[in-house]
Amino acid sequence: MNHILNFGEFIAEGKRHHRNKKVISANCIRMGLSPNKPSHGNDFAKIQINRETAIENLEELEKSYQHTNQIRGFLTNLKNALGLKRMDGASEYGIVDIPKEDGSILKVSISPTNHHANAQTYIDHNCNCEYNLKIAVRKSKMKGNFKPHDLVVLDEFAYTGAKIKDIDNALALIIKGIVDFLKTGVYTDLTGVAVPHHSPKEREIASQNITE
Repeated sequence: MNHILNFGEFIAEGKRHHRNKKVISANCIRMGLSPNKPSHGNDFAKIQINRETAIENLEELEKSYQHTNQIRGFLTNLKNALGLKRMDGASEYGIVDIPKEDGSILKVSISPTNHHANAQTYIDHNCNCEYNLKIAVRKSKMKGNFKPHDLVVLDEFAYTGAKIKDIDNALALIIKGIVDFLKTGVYTDLTGVAVPHHSPKEREIASQNITE
C-alpha cells in the first residue's frame, strides 16, 4: 500500500527537498558548475608540452623498450614521458611548439591513444593546431573508424599487436619516431607496419593515389 503524506509530512518533505537543492547548488557554485549543466572537463584536455624535457624523457624511454614489444603499459609510459597527465573522460592532447629551419614556429598537437581518431574532437576540445599527430597503439584490433574533417590537418599512425609482434624493437622505433617529430615536425613510421590515416579527406585520397 502506498503511503500518503499528510499535510505536515508534505511540508516537511518540501523543506528537505529545498535544503537538498540548496546544498547541491552551493556545491556546484564552489566547483564553478551550473546545477543544470554537465561538467565540461574536456575543455581542459590540452596540455602544453615542454619540448626539450619531453625529448630527454623519450630518449630514456626508448632505451627501456629495446628488445621488448610489451604493449601493456606502453601508452601510459609514453604519455608520462611527454608530460601528459591522466585526465578521466578525455583523450590527452599535448600542444608543442617546434622550431623550423626558416626560424618560424610550427604549433602542433600530439595525442597517444588506443583508438582511431575523430577529427571533429580536435575542434570540440579547442586543440586543432596547424598540424596534428595521433599515435594509436592497441594490442588487439583498433576500435572505431578514422573520421576526417575538412578543417583539421591530422595524420594518424595506427599500430596493432598483430602488426608489430614480428618487428624487432617496434615500440622503441615508435618512440624514436616521436623524438624525431619533436625535433623536426615530421613523423616517420620507422616500423614500416603502421596503418596511416589522413585528414582532410582530400589528403587521404592523395596518399592512396601515391601508393597505388
